[in-house]
Amino acid sequence: MKRRLLAFCLASSMGLAALGTSSAARAQPNPEAKAAAEALFDEGRRLKGDGKFSEACPKFEESQKMAPGMGTLYNLADCYEHIGRSASAWAGFREVAAQAAAAGQSEREKDARARVATLEPLLMRLKVQVARDGQAEGVEVKRDGAVMSPGV
Repeated sequence: MKRRLLAFCLASSMGLAALGTSSAARAQPNPEAKAAAEALFDEGRRLKGDGKFSEACPKFEESQKMAPGMGTLYNLADCYEHIGRSASAWAGFREVAAQAAAAGQSEREKDARARVATLEPLLMRLKVQVARDGQAEGVEVKRDGAVMSPGV
């Protein structure tokens, strides 16, 4: 449960850098990377179709890192939902909805927003409140042993 709480905080506060949608990741991939990303995407779809979501997710993750795309992100979010990573799925579908809205793809946006709404009640929120006059100096919050930035 602790991991799910922090995952939500990170997904909502840090954006989708881990999903490969940062502005740096949106640079056009070279042809070799694009071909590799497409092969990974196809393998992910095959595994997902066979119900092997835990095997499919890493394929979509790597494909998204190599050549980010709305369709890959949608499949990755769907995969995350099936393996119980609700916060990651929620964040992914939110990003898909935003990208679809920007691209004028109203049906995909509507679908992604419906998925977000379905996942929303499953999320938990964690609030860290520092009692010393609102000063967070010297306070560290860690996730899997790594210190999180004070803004998060």
